[in-house]
Amino acid sequence: MKKELRRPWLHHVFSLSIIAVLFFVLGVLLSSDQTPPRVPGTLQPYLSSIDLSDPIQRAVLEDLLAEVQGDSAAEAFGAQLNSYRNDVQQFAVTSRNREDVWTLFHLLEVGRMIWIFGWSYLLVLALIHYGVETLAIYRFIRLDRKFFLADYIDHIKHLPASSEWIPWARGVVGFPLMKLLRGVCYVLLYSPAYVAAYALKGQVDTASFVLYLLLGTLTNGVLLIYTEKYFGLLVSESRKGYVDTARVKGLTHDRTVGVSFRWSEVFSMRKKFEAHTLGHLIPNVRNQYGSTFKEQASFLMTGLILVEMALNIQGRLGYEMLKQITYHNFDFVLLILFFLFFIVKLTQLITDSLANRRRMLYENTAH
Repeated sequence: MKKELRRPWLHHVFSLSIIAVLFFVLGVLLSSDQTPPRVPGTLQPYLSSIDLSDPIQRAVLEDLLAEVQGDSAAEAFGAQLNSYRNDVQQFAVTSRNREDVWTLFHLLEVGRMIWIFGWSYLLVLALIHYGVETLAIYRFIRLDRKFFLADYIDHIKHLPASSEWIPWARGVVGFPLMKLLRGVCYVLLYSPAYVAAYALKGQVDTASFVLYLLLGTLTNGVLLIYTEKYFGLLVSESRKGYVDTARVKGLTHDRTVGVSFRWSEVFSMRKKFEAHTLGHLIPNVRNQYGSTFKEQASFLMTGLILVEMALNIQGRLGYEMLKQITYHNFDFVLLILFFLFFIVKLTQLITDSLANRRRMLYENTAH
């Protein structure tokens, strides 16, 4: 029993240790690869005689080369010189940044960014779970009330009496409008996070935390994909024998809103449905659905980082990663990636531990 309880910990700690060693080795190799730019052979003879950073001396040297070797040789020399000077300047900026990136102040600042990102990740994960559960329950209670294209055609064919023209016209216009609205919603909800972020960039306040949460929740198709999974589990559980047992005990299985339950119960954070069979369905569905948090973790992590990068939110983790990649501080980027991986593994560890705890509880109950 205890061995089974420790298995999730051992599995995740082992994988985390492997990644930590791998990232450490890669970080050491990448940090040791910071060498100054090599001086081209054509520039080497002139470095000891003139100051190549002085524009006047460079212009005199290029004119001299043009007179002696021709204009093409002078142009090639100038292009090579500019390229070398740019490399030197870039190396100077990178070296200066490398000296600042490992200071205690900067490490504390990055720690603050990771802390904010971690809480944002948890909040978006909670919002997605609430949205998935609410949408799936809504689809479940509307399961027997779908209006198909054949019904719409029959509705058009049967012209109403003069007193019923308004409801008939409302049905004729409402069906295609609802389908169009649903299509637009599907396009938006399945849009990649970075596409939606770039589309909104320049039109709204990209530093808004609310916008950041909305993009993390409503993009990449995560909400719809897991709504479909939750809904499938609801339908599957509703056909099992314990639902009939609950109905025999007096619980209703009718899905009419306002009669069997209220809309407030559907949209509530804690969905109890005490007088309905949904109250028995939802706990069993949650037990099976809980394992999907391990899948959502990586999806969500990637989406949030892309949103931060696309919106160019300064002072956030995505912006910091872009900046360090620009300065070629790949060892520091690996450190940030390790903390992101740690958040994902922590999510998976908590999910597996809770699932293992529920399994052991059921086994003890059965014995």
